Parts: sequence; structure tokens; C-alpha cells
Amino acid sequence: VGGTRRLIPFATILSIDTEGPVDLRDLVWLPAQIRLRDGSALAALLPVTYPGTAAEADTMLRLARRTEWREHGGGIHGVGQRIWTTSTGHDVPILEFRHLSFENTA
Repeated sequence: VGGTRRLIPFATILSIDTEGPVDLRDLVWLPAQIRLRDGSALAALLPVTYPGTAAEADTMLRLARRTEWREHGGGIHGVGQRIWTTSTGHDVPILEFRHLSFENTA
């Protein structure tokens, strides 16, 4: 955001819009427009894959063409394309959504 890397709390986000992947770089960092609750808008790059995916031998995982869930250290972690889960329980792959709205739950 603005040439810097930072985290934005979901509670401050009103919506996120993307055009989807256009070139190879977008399979690593997806360009997005984030609108905050205070009315400001930010250009951002969203990480497309889970940490550690680049070291995978499977090209489909490295290119964010699929997602696997693996057990490790008593928990489960994702490899490949990130999946966001909505409040209604729907899984949305990050490369498939074009608009997400966030309800104010505060």
C-alpha cells in the first residue's frame, strides 16, 4: 500500500475489488482496490498463495491453480491458492472473486 507493506485489519475494510489475474505476476500478487470504512481507497497487492507454496514441486500449486490442505504440527494449513471463507460458510478462491463487501459487525 503506497509503496509500503502493511496489514490492514478486516474491521476497517468496506470492500475489496479485483479484475482477476491478467498476467503471470498476478498469480503471486493480485492487484486490488480496497475501500476503507472512512471513505478512503487504497491500491494494494494481495498475496495469492499460502506461505511455503513456492517451494512445492507441484506446478499447479505454485501457479495457484489449486489448493491442498495439509496436517502439520497439530493443525491444518493451506498450500497453493488462498481460499477465503465467507460468513455464510462459502469458500471463495482469491483469484475468482471480483467484489467482496464486508459487513460492519462492530
